[in-house]
Amino acid sequence: MHWNKILSLLLSYVEGKIMVRYLLKFSYIGTQYRGLQKQISDSFIRDTDSIQGALETALLTVFPKSLIRPVLTLSSRTDAGVHALGNTAHVELENKSNTIYNSIIVKKFVNRYFSKCGHTIRLLDCTPVTNDFHSRYSCKSRTYLYRFMVPKIPEEQRISLPEAIHTYHLRSYNFDIDRARRGTQLFMGTKDFTTFSARAVTDRKIQYVRALQAFTLEEAQPLMPFDPLSKNFTYWHFTCKAKSFLYNQVRRMVGALITLGLGGITEKDITVMLQVPSHYNWNPRITPVPPNGLHLLNVEYDPDELRRCTILEQQEEKPQSEEQMRELQLEEQKQELQSSLKSCKTVITDPLGNKYEVEYGQVKKLEKSLPFVVDERPDLHIASIIPGLYLSSQDPVVCNDILKKFEIRHILSIGVNISEKYDDVQYHTCDLLDLPESNILPSIKKCIDIIHANLKENILIHCNAGVSRSPSIVIAYLMIAMKLSYDEAYNTVKRARSCIRPNDGFVKQLRSIENTTFVYEL
Repeated sequence: MHWNKILSLLLSYVEGKIMVRYLLKFSYIGTQYRGLQKQISDSFIRDTDSIQGALETALLTVFPKSLIRPVLTLSSRTDAGVHALGNTAHVELENKSNTIYNSIIVKKFVNRYFSKCGHTIRLLDCTPVTNDFHSRYSCKSRTYLYRFMVPKIPEEQRISLPEAIHTYHLRSYNFDIDRARRGTQLFMGTKDFTTFSARAVTDRKIQYVRALQAFTLEEAQPLMPFDPLSKNFTYWHFTCKAKSFLYNQVRRMVGALITLGLGGITEKDITVMLQVPSHYNWNPRITPVPPNGLHLLNVEYDPDELRRCTILEQQEEKPQSEEQMRELQLEEQKQELQSSLKSCKTVITDPLGNKYEVEYGQVKKLEKSLPFVVDERPDLHIASIIPGLYLSSQDPVVCNDILKKFEIRHILSIGVNISEKYDDVQYHTCDLLDLPESNILPSIKKCIDIIHANLKENILIHCNAGVSRSPSIVIAYLMIAMKLSYDEAYNTVKRARSCIRPNDGFVKQLRSIENTTFVYEL
């Protein structure tokens, strides 16, 4: 056994736990994802719209459960719509049994989750490695393939559906394959690819010099040869290999070569872009090819280094006990039963008003909504609570006739901005979200001052719907000013405005005023 392996395992035993690094190999069809890298930094949100987020969520289903949250370190990043036949990442996992996860079991749990949730991702391999192996920095090369098809007859638009996902449809049949193939040699060797990289928004200094190890153009076969539509095209693969690539480099190089094959530019144009590297030197006649034809074929490592860093089966922990095997079987049965249940969606809202839909353990962010009840029906009713104190929704606030009828001189808006104001009315505001997590006590203190100072001139309290926030403020005022219990104050307001329904968090805080000493002098 290599000394690095021995030291790594010994340190884990001394600390009473085993946190093991695993090299994951996985493939995916990138059509439905925003890209490989996770887009949401909040650990509470499982970003299953990215491949990384979906993989991390799938690893949460592995049994025994990891004591630390899985966070992938990616070897290669692909854009939205790009596919991969063999991408890699590493992750650290640790479990209460102090055992190293079995590769077959990990793949079983993860791929079951992907299949159940409709993800086009598959975990191909899970290899325990020592901590000196890094999925990104240990990589020796990456190989990309770009697939496109050329029609045999002019204006042929009918394509096989699988090709639409994986193949760029070149609409012109007059394409010079030999010229594009010769053009690949212009990129070979060590060159500055600034012109062929998209400008990234980052403070990190980027090294634009790269060395291509291979760049070829070869004829390929249709994905569905038995589909009659496949016979109307010829199929081609650009294959490009290097230790690393810049952002959008492959798609821009292929775009330049396709434009060359179509006669839109010359070899000299490509040479100038390479010899004068600049983001401003990109030839506007070239369009980067779309992402659907791009596939990450493989991430290559030094076989000797990988073999040295792999924790072999005979070096893993002792076999699982009968109790652990029973727990594993129960967990598998539980997940099988869960997969047979009907899907159930839950919508949650955070304190900032962001909404998330939860299904099968996946959290998907919905379009941002307002953090209060939106009531589009007109509600012009003004309720008289006590002399001088009125309660309503926001609708009467913009109706001058109603305000004059009740001789309203002051309006207190709870969490709502009024679009139309009148000269003979004084306006007051208090910010408050209609969420159980919102602290209503500071708002109560502020509003009581406003209400008590203007009660003799008739003050109207309102929020959006007049259901939760403004009734809660009025109830609090009655409890403090009139020494009523919560139930007495609630019933008083309820009789005047039957639709009130303070949220559970407000009710709990209002009852705390009743049960504790709320120091406030009017």
